[in-house]
Amino acid sequence: MATNAPNAVRATPLQNLNTIGWTRRKLALATGYAETTVARWLDGRIPIPQEIEQWLQRRAQAYAEDPVPVRSTPKRIGGSLKKSQ
Repeated sequence: MATNAPNAVRATPLQNLNTIGWTRRKLALATGYAETTVARWLDGRIPIPQEIEQWLQRRAQAYAEDPVPVRSTPKRIGGSLKKSQ
């Protein structure tokens, strides 16, 4: 699947799953496939259905382009600065 980034390296389905913060179990539940089947896809033992692979790629690309914002300033607690988590 083509990406918009000119020099983008194609990630594996497992890398894409990790990028979006999903587990194998969550992918299995969302797609209706058995967890063992999903594990075999992600381990490369059997081919992943093209539509699922493309969906994962699109989700990971969207997440990479617009990640969750994180707090960049320290939080003040009782007069002292404490780095927020």
